[in-house]
Amino acid sequence: MNKRIFKATGKEYITVIVFLFVYTSSLFSQSCWVRQNTPVTDTLKSVYFTDASIGWVCGSNGTVLKTTNGGNNWTVVYTQAGKYFNYVKFFNSNTGIVCGGGIIKTTNAGINWYTIVASSPVYTYTFVNENTGWYSVPNNIYRSTDGGNNWSVCYTNSYPSNPFQQVKFTDANTGYYSSGYLSYIYPYYYNYNYVYKST
Repeated sequence: MNKRIFKATGKEYITVIVFLFVYTSSLFSQSCWVRQNTPVTDTLKSVYFTDASIGWVCGSNGTVLKTTNGGNNWTVVYTQAGKYFNYVKFFNSNTGIVCGGGIIKTTNAGINWYTIVASSPVYTYTFVNENTGWYSVPNNIYRSTDGGNNWSVCYTNSYPSNPFQQVKFTDANTGYYSSGYLSYIYPYYYNYNYVYKST
């Protein structure tokens, strides 16, 4: 069998180097993240986009921001000193809710906001559609079937020392919540974690 051995010339070395440079640059450019400037210095905790252009961000000092051009520019649409928000969700371009230090809601794309839950803190919330949703505080889970205008307790924690951490519903009947706490009994720490499912 004849074996062929090839020797690279200077020109071929240059071709290979250029190829590797272009290929590597392409990989880096695909994984690049570009910081979006905002008009606030608050801590921003949650982001939600309804399409490629319209998005929302919320955070400390009761701040809610909106973009209409894919994040290139952001506008403050709500702020309340002393409040904090951890989660934002929109059902369409007009209707959305923000929660953390209570829950606020808009039905006109952020022009006006009104409080639907004043209590603080709201640990977490979940909605399966525009009308049906739940939120949790340390020892209660509340449910609404009218878009958050009215709430009622649907479950009370039987173990107050083991507070609710997260609640999630996949449909109007099936839900899950997690709870847990860290206990210290000399000389050990005990971590108690649980997940419960609605039946």
